[in-house]
Amino acid sequence: MRKLLLQLPVFLLLLLQFVSVGSFGQISDGGMPLSFGLKLPVAYHEVQIIPPAREVIAGKVAPEQKTALPFQFAIILPVNVTTHNSGSWTYLEDGTRIWRLKLKSPNAKAIGLYFRNFNLPEGAKLFIYNTEKVLGAYTSKNNSESGLFAVELIHGDEVTVEMDIPAGIYKDPNFEIAEMDYAFRSVDEHMEGANQTSSGECEVDVICTPEGDLWQDIKKGIVRIKVKVGSGAFWCTGTLINNTAFDQTPYILTADHCAFSGQYASDDNLQDWIFYFNYEVSDCGGSQVIADNFSMTGATRVASGGNHGLTGSDFYLVRLNNNIPADKIPKVYFSGWSAETDVSNLGVSIHHPSGDVKKVSTYSVPLISTTWLNNGVPSHWKVVWSETNNGWGVTEPGSSGSPLYDMNGRIRGTLTGGQASCSQPDQPDYYGKFSWHWESNGTDDTLQLRPWLDPANTGQTILGGQYFNDTSENPEKAANLIVWGTINDGVLRFKIPGITKTDARVKMADYSGKNVFDQQVVIEGDAFTDIPISDLSSGFYLLSVTCDGKTTVKKIVKR
Repeated sequence: MRKLLLQLPVFLLLLLQFVSVGSFGQISDGGMPLSFGLKLPVAYHEVQIIPPAREVIAGKVAPEQKTALPFQFAIILPVNVTTHNSGSWTYLEDGTRIWRLKLKSPNAKAIGLYFRNFNLPEGAKLFIYNTEKVLGAYTSKNNSESGLFAVELIHGDEVTVEMDIPAGIYKDPNFEIAEMDYAFRSVDEHMEGANQTSSGECEVDVICTPEGDLWQDIKKGIVRIKVKVGSGAFWCTGTLINNTAFDQTPYILTADHCAFSGQYASDDNLQDWIFYFNYEVSDCGGSQVIADNFSMTGATRVASGGNHGLTGSDFYLVRLNNNIPADKIPKVYFSGWSAETDVSNLGVSIHHPSGDVKKVSTYSVPLISTTWLNNGVPSHWKVVWSETNNGWGVTEPGSSGSPLYDMNGRIRGTLTGGQASCSQPDQPDYYGKFSWHWESNGTDDTLQLRPWLDPANTGQTILGGQYFNDTSENPEKAANLIVWGTINDGVLRFKIPGITKTDARVKMADYSGKNVFDQQVVIEGDAFTDIPISDLSSGFYLLSVTCDGKTTVKKIVKR
């Protein structure tokens, strides 16, 4: 029998009071470490990792421009400890074994761990924790052929690694904790409930209205990527992207320069990349991250092109090591795309500036075809952002690789760099053209998107986005409400078929986000509702109708 603790030590009481269990939901089994409920010694083996020198960190935090370089937030330090040369073993009366090790590196803002020879026996459980959060349980399901495994960041400068091995399992896991992230900036302040942001004050949360109204499905394809290249860890943004086979292949599109920092990410480096899904707040301007967030580890390069923008369009396509789990599929969106060369007049980018929660930037003037750093080819779109109701969203380091969408929610480009910032929001940014990614960076399949996103060679150059829990044959997700609308003689006339007489909240906004109509009206399914718009200038407007607990947003054009 295990000896259960009747009075927990003070440090464990505090831990259980404040801990956030699996608050980023990396694919794991959940649960709590055995030591939390057992009368075990508080003191156990600790290894101190010498932090980087101040001048080394200072060299990494110098002001950075968005010049096709990834945004470094951590220095990777060697650890080189195993279950045989470090840690403390505890043996319970029933044969259960517990191994614990504390790692500390003074003044780190957060710590992440990289494992080698990771091969847990079936039944063993691995946890990583501190007084704020528990990650795990990681199990044999997290084993991979490479033996490589990486875990998310935990705030603060110390973490405990615990492995619980049930009685009857005699194999000794001999994994190595090879390296650790020493984060010196731009970590997950939101995840601990602190009302802090790592990005600029002008940024707009993707949940904000009206800026995010049209994009609540599409945003679920955006991922924050913890990139490992050599001895550095970087933030970038990517997109889960659809293909013409509609087969749920977990392709992530980002920028070529995200995988480059003096050298390209090695195959082993890619096994340590972590992809964070649904990292966003639940309220506009809020601090609480939504419950649907999760992350996945490891990828393989499929294709890339553009030599980080120097010779082409700067794209990087990877395939996740594992398919999106069945229980997560309804929570993610596979983005659509357009390889056409026509100019988009309106749209957004959704991204993770400085590694922060998901933000939205809006453009309402036509894109301009251009070059990047005089690379000699028209491989990029030039975009200038628009001021909206809740800010003047721009991009920042960390937004690299983020998608540029048109008004139909299709990807038109991926971010290379630019001059826009909260202090200079009217300056341009530059996105490598999706149409150039398609087949213009070179003739080999590994330099193009076309062979991978059109695997059956259908010739399609436009594809809709998709939820794979849809039962309809149409891959474009249907709206919650069907709104029929026309504009005649200065009147917007609309109806919602099948709705009984009820109150509805009707709003209209111009594309900069300024409200031009906001009223409660009575609607009935068989009758039209009229809104006078004779005073409005020509252009695009967003009509938002909320009734019976459902909301839909439609694009309206007044000519």
